[in-house]
Amino acid sequence: MNEGPIERALGFYNLCLKTACLDGTVAFYRRLGFGPTGEDAPGLRVSLAKGPDVLTFMTFLEGDVINFRGAHIHALMTELRAAGVDVTGYNRRADQQPLMVDEVGAPLPQNACGHFTVYDPDGYELFFNTHPWERAPFEAAVRSGPAGPGACSDAVVYCVHVADLAASRSFYETLGLRVVPDARGAWVTPHPRDSAFHFALRLRADGGAGPALVLRWEAEDGAVPDGWGFVARDDGRWIGQDPDGRVLELVSGR
Repeated sequence: MNEGPIERALGFYNLCLKTACLDGTVAFYRRLGFGPTGEDAPGLRVSLAKGPDVLTFMTFLEGDVINFRGAHIHALMTELRAAGVDVTGYNRRADQQPLMVDEVGAPLPQNACGHFTVYDPDGYELFFNTHPWERAPFEAAVRSGPAGPGACSDAVVYCVHVADLAASRSFYETLGLRVVPDARGAWVTPHPRDSAFHFALRLRADGGAGPALVLRWEAEDGAVPDGWGFVARDDGRWIGQDPDGRVLELVSGR
């Protein structure tokens, strides 16, 4: 990572979460206020949304994945490599749209699809993929331009624990993202120029184990219903787990 941050938008953000009990996990998150998106593959994949935030639960993943979709895959991959980011898995998955190339291997201009993977310094997977039908809405979002100081939806925050905060900050800044440090770690959000895209990633440098989801809870009385297995903390959070054992933190949205 020696050429400065990339300038290209990474794509629409999505969290792909491994599940061993798809129906139970989907029912659990529906109770937390998530709604269906209609982009499902019965028995394999279900996507749920809360505002602009999308969680996709998949039975066939090896682990949770940070997913970006819609960008021009070959151009983005070329820019990431030039910035010193290690790119793996290019066009290796048979279940994904491949990049179409001409007889000498050059990308066809009308096709910007394909897929590749990068890993952050702590081994968290970022998967970039694009299908043909995702190109037009992504380009329209890019053309819409900045709409404020940078988009950040904090209804769903993906928190990861990092061993070396400086290395993690450098990695995500190289991806062209906005990284704002604080006393416990750093926030990673879209660059202000990419305010059409929404997400919040939390880097925690407090020695915890494994990732967690922080969700805004908007009950009328601010309390979590009995029987959900959440434990109240003195700082106003409730800590619990989803059916797959993933750590959840509920924070009142009122």
